[in-house]
Amino acid sequence: MDRTLLVGNGASLKASASPRALLAGASLEAGYNIVSGPAMGNLTLTPFAGLDWLHMGFKGYSESGQGSFPLSVDKRSEQMMLGQVGLRASWQVALGDKFTLVPSLKAAYVHDFRSNPTRITGRFTSIQDTRFTIAGRGQDKNWTDLTAGLQLVSSDGYAIGLSYRTVLGARGAKSNQFGLGISLKW
Repeated sequence: MDRTLLVGNGASLKASASPRALLAGASLEAGYNIVSGPAMGNLTLTPFAGLDWLHMGFKGYSESGQGSFPLSVDKRSEQMMLGQVGLRASWQVALGDKFTLVPSLKAAYVHDFRSNPTRITGRFTSIQDTRFTIAGRGQDKNWTDLTAGLQLVSSDGYAIGLSYRTVLGARGAKSNQFGLGISLKW
């Protein structure tokens, strides 16, 4: 990670560091499949509820670089506990005898039970008594998580799929995720 500081007259100083972090998490989700028959396009509706726990541990680090401006940043950790309730819908469309196309949609209301605004504490490495703390604004406690997917499944149990996920209603946050999944059977 590089940081550039402009110091006047067009001059700049550069500092570099290699911050490291550990991310751990666990998820639990329960739902109930409500299946319709061929007259409804083999629709499956699944109301669900889930709980996600995340722990992020950031190791302390020091920048190296020019002048008196490299920083030392203290270690810190953050935790999140997210609850969600929602509905998943999928359809099965037969493509001959060998393949099934499975489009899906998922919508979930998400609530953050635990996270607090981020606080980062550091100091300038070569200037005495320069300890400072920067507090983030925190994130919203409630938002909507939407996912759309398309999967091609073979009668042998192999599958390939694409997905798109976005978050709505989270102030200042933008999230667009694309996924590719492959499932092999042996």
